[in-house]
Amino acid sequence: MIVAIILLVLGVADFFIPRNWIQNLNSRASGAPPVIAPIFLKNNGELKKLNPSRVSESKKTEELFEQALQKYPVSKNRKNMLTPIFLWRLPNDLSKISDLTTRKKIFLQILTPLILEQNSIILKDRARLELLENKTILYMSNIEKNWIIGIAKYYKIFDNKKFDPIVTTPLIKELRTRLDIIPVALALAQSALETGWGTSRFAIFGNALFGQRTWDSKQGMRPLERDQDKLHSVRTFGKLSESVASYSHNLNSSPFYKSFRSERAKLRASGAPNATWGFLLTQQLADYSEDDGHYINATKNIMRDNQLSRLENLMLFPTPK
Repeated sequence: MIVAIILLVLGVADFFIPRNWIQNLNSRASGAPPVIAPIFLKNNGELKKLNPSRVSESKKTEELFEQALQKYPVSKNRKNMLTPIFLWRLPNDLSKISDLTTRKKIFLQILTPLILEQNSIILKDRARLELLENKTILYMSNIEKNWIIGIAKYYKIFDNKKFDPIVTTPLIKELRTRLDIIPVALALAQSALETGWGTSRFAIFGNALFGQRTWDSKQGMRPLERDQDKLHSVRTFGKLSESVASYSHNLNSSPFYKSFRSERAKLRASGAPNATWGFLLTQQLADYSEDDGHYINATKNIMRDNQLSRLENLMLFPTPK
């Protein structure tokens, strides 16, 4: 699987690599050329200063997705499928693209697979939880109970320092509320708003897609126009997938988004079409921005103007063998 994708990427864009390749940067596939570390990565995966290039990274990104799509057989469901390519960062010349339609296309090409993949990870855990729900707690194995406790701690249902937490029916019910997807349209709209469709310095130099704040200066970049009485920075990440995962975890765990999770659970229980989730749940994000009224309306406008709800039911092609 990895070798097939290596051959594809090396022939199209040697500065982009799929997720989880960091352990293979210095390896050599049998009969294949050595994998060259991307210009924007150290061997440990941390960002380093971007090097100038005479080649348009944005153009190579388009070519990468287009050529990858040709590897898949034509089928009646092809229009609802995306190539499973996960880029480490945005093209460093994305902000130089004057044509907004082209810039939006590249931005959506890069982010949509990352969001779909993160939702897939969440749904796998949700499916396991639902299977365990059908068992009486008394008959659960210690491994099953420990998994529930571990994931409940991850989603901050109780403190990591709590001793001897136990699995209860209310705990499982609350965990099911938190273990759910973030609508693709909503995630894309928020990221477009926070990054100016991928042109902000936080996005380009820090892989920060959702404007998450941190008060640890070692983990973030200071806003240039930050008020003197403010101490926050914008949290940065080693790769784009980490930013997506952190954003998803934030909405699924923070007490500020309890109403978001409750409303989402109602939508799922009622069988509301997925294409409506993003627009309806935006109203529950008043705490995401200090200017909540403008933020909510701007997010809705991006979804509406760019018809992002059409992306809700997309799926990733299986990785070629």
